[in-house]
Amino acid sequence: GWCRQLFVAATLVAAATSATSGKAASAGEKTRRKVIVHEGIALDTVTYEAAGPRRVFGAGPLVLLHGWPESLVTYDLVYQRLSVEGFQVVGITFPGFGDSDKPPDGSEVYSVHGLVQALRGALRSLEIEKCILGGHSMGSFVAWEFAALYPDSVSVLLAIGSAATAASPHDYNRLEPYVVAIKAFMDVHKHKIPVTFAHNSLVGDLYDKKKVPRAFVKGMVEETRKAPPYVWLALMQDLIRRNDSRLLSRIKAPTLLLNGANDSLFTLNMQKAMRERMTSAAATQIVRIPKSGHSPHWEQPELFVQNVAAFIHAHLHLVTVPLGPGPIMNKRAHGGAEVSSPSFVAITRPPSQSVDGLIGNGYYVVVAFSVAMLIYTLSLWARSLTAGPRRAGARRGRSSVKKTTTPASARTRANERTPIINPTRRRYFLGLLSI
Repeated sequence: GWCRQLFVAATLVAAATSATSGKAASAGEKTRRKVIVHEGIALDTVTYEAAGPRRVFGAGPLVLLHGWPESLVTYDLVYQRLSVEGFQVVGITFPGFGDSDKPPDGSEVYSVHGLVQALRGALRSLEIEKCILGGHSMGSFVAWEFAALYPDSVSVLLAIGSAATAASPHDYNRLEPYVVAIKAFMDVHKHKIPVTFAHNSLVGDLYDKKKVPRAFVKGMVEETRKAPPYVWLALMQDLIRRNDSRLLSRIKAPTLLLNGANDSLFTLNMQKAMRERMTSAAATQIVRIPKSGHSPHWEQPELFVQNVAAFIHAHLHLVTVPLGPGPIMNKRAHGGAEVSSPSFVAITRPPSQSVDGLIGNGYYVVVAFSVAMLIYTLSLWARSLTAGPRRAGARRGRSSVKKTTTPASARTRANERTPIINPTRRRYFLGLLSI
């Protein structure tokens, strides 16, 4: 009957889903290549294909931007983890840093606005029309300015270790010594930043540098020294002089403000001020990762990935998801009252996007199959409970009728047709086994 047809169809769908998931799980390939942006500048990029079933549909890949004075290598501790979460992850190195081209001193590209235009060119070359955009420190300023200027190109925004501006007295006093030191290096004709200075600039804002693998820190020191001193100087000066916080009101994408709980450079109050200016964003949340400083993706890579994945999935699926240790703060979502929760946040998205996620995600197919089999099994169980009283009533009815003699041969044939296990119970056990 229809129950058997439903069972067969659900089994076939589940098998097809498993086959598709198996193919996706064999991905996770890494591709490193250079792309050409405006004025023939080549930027170093890396792409990690999703190593698990794709969970985000129509949102584009996850594009990550590095901070000052790093390169795409800064996310080496989280690329694979994010890939396993079902994201295609793209890292981009800005002009002047790492293995990207290095235009001469005085180039307009060495400013946040110049990096925004370089990012736009890189996304065009990579044929990325829409993406989940994340940036750390300097990269976060580039990310949120890009999201403000090109809102249709960003589905979700991740601002890691960010603020509305780095031109505040607090940040100026912290960052101005870097400017003085770099100028001193340039005055003595140094063409490369000294190792000690590069090392201290990286680990100085960490909560516990012992948590970060030594080999990774050593590699990052070499990456930062690939940038000429004039690149360090130009972008640091631009950061501590610029104040484009007015653009924050133009951001429309759901935004996660992710920060280390022990970040002394960009504090919680700065993130709250940043959130207050994001009046057009679909949602804004502040998440602080414990026991980490300015670079939570180095010190707490697992918690970093957990929070990033949870926020993205929550805003692109109709689910309630756990986030890592907080606090998690979402003011506008709770009628203006600030709410702090250590573990959970519920977020919904428009129905039009929900349909795509429910159809495209094999996870929901498996859940639907399990629910259907559970209902089917419960119906069989109910039938088995009522079968006994029905048979007893039938026997009482037959006893009131005049008994007739049944030939021995007829009784033998009837016994041969009687199944060992009642058909209803057989289907009941089959349903339990399927679940």
